[in-house]
Amino acid sequence: MRIISSILEDAKDPEQAQYVLKVIIVGDWGVGKTCLIRRFAENKFDHDYKPSIGVNIVTKIIDVEGRNLKLQMFDTGGQERFRSLRQRYYTGANAVIFVFDVTRASSAVTIESRWLNEVEGVLGTDFERLVLANKVDLDHDREVSEYAAKQAANRIKGSYFETSALEGRNVNQAFTDLAIRLMNKIFPEA
Repeated sequence: MRIISSILEDAKDPEQAQYVLKVIIVGDWGVGKTCLIRRFAENKFDHDYKPSIGVNIVTKIIDVEGRNLKLQMFDTGGQERFRSLRQRYYTGANAVIFVFDVTRASSAVTIESRWLNEVEGVLGTDFERLVLANKVDLDHDREVSEYAAKQAANRIKGSYFETSALEGRNVNQAFTDLAIRLMNKIFPEA
């Protein structure tokens, strides 16, 4: 498995990461990938939708079980025209976060029919998976039930969280859960 991208042996600054892990975030356009990353990294939400052009990279250092971990999050544009560019950035990823919008059933369907195939075409099957059902604050417009979403997450062997980037609901918990699972692969005895 591609676990450790780099180890900083002489890190004297406690804010400096000991481990750097690459996380790819995929999903259809407009599902909230950028908003989720921004909520996690900066605890901010931007109400103005601006589609990602290609790939944006955001980093955040977090403490996981006493170890400084730097998550390099690759926010990929969901439009088909960015497919070849996106795939270049998949190489070496430790984890993939699949995001869909609970108010758009088609965005949930493509997790299995499009995104999983695209990612596995580059990475194979050896990576951690996280499925985020986003925009749960819009429950009155919901098209994808929690039950159906959990079943899809089980089929692709991913952990599952219902999130709201707007409210911050379960965002930190989801990213932290993923980081813990990655650290447990690095240090299985812990």
